Amino acid sequence: MSHPSPDGAAPDWFARLSPLRRVGVLLGVTLVLCLLGAAGFVALLPEPPL
Repeated sequence: MSHPSPDGAAPDWFARLSPLRRVGVLLGVTLVLCLLGAAGFVALLPEPPL
């Protein structure tokens, strides 16, 4: 369990997750960013000539 911060604030939502859920969140965010990057790349490709 994480230690309370010196100013008494509650730990953030990510720190409260179990280690397995942290990995899941990080993998999910990575997947979404990769998909957005691929979509942006495809959108910037020139159209083939007809």
